[in-house]
Amino acid sequence: TCENFLKEKIIPSKLIAYYLALLQNVYSKTGLDMNKTRFRELSSQERAFYAKHAWDFEVEASVGWVELVACNDRGDYDLSGHSKGSKQDLTVMDGDEKVLPHIFELSMGIDRSIYCIMEHVLKEEKVREETRTNLMLPPILAPISVAIFPLVNKDGLPEKATEIYQSLKKTGFDVSYDASGSIGRLYRRQDEIGTPFCITVDYDTLKDNTVTIRNRDSMQQKRIKISELATH
Repeated sequence: TCENFLKEKIIPSKLIAYYLALLQNVYSKTGLDMNKTRFRELSSQERAFYAKHAWDFEVEASVGWVELVACNDRGDYDLSGHSKGSKQDLTVMDGDEKVLPHIFELSMGIDRSIYCIMEHVLKEEKVREETRTNLMLPPILAPISVAIFPLVNKDGLPEKATEIYQSLKKTGFDVSYDASGSIGRLYRRQDEIGTPFCITVDYDTLKDNTVTIRNRDSMQQKRIKISELATH
């Protein structure tokens, strides 16, 4: 915990402990396997000349350990330099004490973060005699939130599916409509692009206004009322 790191003097201040914990918390929501991440403290030879302390947030990928975020305790290096160059007093009052603010810098590599997330969430598993490719992106990162299919392209099912599609789209969901193939192929297609939920409109939908909603990760399906979809 942050408290333990501060007690052991591994991290020099509460501010730094807070930001390292915040950074870790953010990445824990991306789908990364957090058991394959670490903070590595940099030696005086490795860290930048302006840094009093420095850590790299790293993740283990197929290419080895990859630095995702550089975390630098810049101390008062920046503002003391500005103050000296501008001849201006940049101190602020902290209670009754005059202090020069310190800077803690988090420098994130977006492209490498995306690469590592994609590698960690891409899964392949055997389902009967087929290999299922599943991009297990968390719903907050999935480019499509939900896909909607008619069971068949006739008998009013496409029209009902389109109606649900338009309704969910208006509520702010990133929605996809697909009717080009068997239901198994439609599911697999959405699994591969990371769509968390799929909704199937069938003949029972026309009778009782319920649909089948399928969870990408567990592949479990259940019936739900159309009126409850947006809040489910």
